[in-house]
Amino acid sequence: MAERLRAARAEAGLRSARAAALKLGLSPSTYAAHENGQNAFGPEVARRYAKAFGVTAAWLLTGETEPLEKKGTAAPSPTSVVGEIARGVWIEEAAEHRPSAFLPVIDDGAEPGALVAYRLRDGSLGHLSPEGAFLVCRALDPDTSAKDGDLVVVERLRKAQGIVERTARRVRRTGGRTELVDADPAADAAEPIRTGHGKDGIDTRIAAKVVWILRAP
Repeated sequence: MAERLRAARAEAGLRSARAAALKLGLSPSTYAAHENGQNAFGPEVARRYAKAFGVTAAWLLTGETEPLEKKGTAAPSPTSVVGEIARGVWIEEAAEHRPSAFLPVIDDGAEPGALVAYRLRDGSLGHLSPEGAFLVCRALDPDTSAKDGDLVVVERLRKAQGIVERTARRVRRTGGRTELVDADPAADAAEPIRTGHGKDGIDTRIAAKVVWILRAP
């Protein structure tokens, strides 16, 4: 069961168990326990995994049927809305990322990584995106480097308090240095920041790369 789950996840283009957990809106530990065989999973969970990875639930559970669903015209799949973006707003970081909503998105598979979405709750992106829009992103593994000019979702974590601030910023690489700067040069200027552990006790990381923006109707 665990081996088939790993194979299905890899065939679906998800490079790690963490990427799969983000796509599914599960905690990484919950999904990893299924993929490494620590915990078994039942029919309901199997159907959820099957839908996400394009295989059949029966194959995941028993291995006795054909693994792949018949492919046709690409159809939208539910993409988890896993958080909100608002500069200067610190919120409690839940141990398990439960999606607040799902967006119907067609994944073209052009890049690796699970598709996830964030809702923009302020005007920090200026003319790039209005408040209320959704940023559809590729979740990035810790060992994946964003490129110069990429628009990314940045998380700043105060682990002691269990709170996080999320913003969208542009990657700027100059002279071997990497900074995260305002996405919109015309917006109110914010101080550039860097990833890693800061002296103020804040850990900063790039969580995802923005691939497109869905404006609310």
